[in-house]
Amino acid sequence: MTDSNTSQTALLSTGLMTITESTKIGEILNSHLPTMAKDYFRYCNSRSQSNKSLQIKIDSNEQFRLHMKTFQDKTGGLSLNGFLTKPIQRVTRYPLLIEKILKHTSINHPDYQSIKQALDCARQINEKINKQISEQESSSRLDWLQQHLIFGSDENSSDGYLFDELLKFNSITKYNIQRQLLFHGLVMKV
Repeated sequence: MTDSNTSQTALLSTGLMTITESTKIGEILNSHLPTMAKDYFRYCNSRSQSNKSLQIKIDSNEQFRLHMKTFQDKTGGLSLNGFLTKPIQRVTRYPLLIEKILKHTSINHPDYQSIKQALDCARQINEKINKQISEQESSSRLDWLQQHLIFGSDENSSDGYLFDELLKFNSITKYNIQRQLLFHGLVMKV
């Protein structure tokens, strides 16, 4: 091989791409982060329901509970729920990792701006995921309130009507905006 071919020699090769000395990390990140974001959003959306389903199965099925205990023992103490949380934790580390890459990249490097753009993209993804998780938690709390709050003092008070109007917490307002729980915590009568 000649010296000009040596620079093109693969440093890392996978089925999807070959990384050489001329590979630009920022461009790779910028091409993959947006599609990864869609997958993470989908995963986060179904994560809450998955937790509930898993917990119901564990609570209601002794054999399944024993299998989960065996699984946890064989995986060094990490439960299935812990493994299912890992992808969400991983995406939150991307900005930190990309920031380290940027810190060790010269401002004059041809990939500097692309890495900086990838950092912004990773931060935006995290902000969207955090917002989505917060909205899901709010929605779950509103559903719980709907089921557990008793209106009025008569025997028909649990039908969801207040002043002859159906009160539905987890719904769209007349302004076409999803209702949100603004505050949750302990309420005390003084």
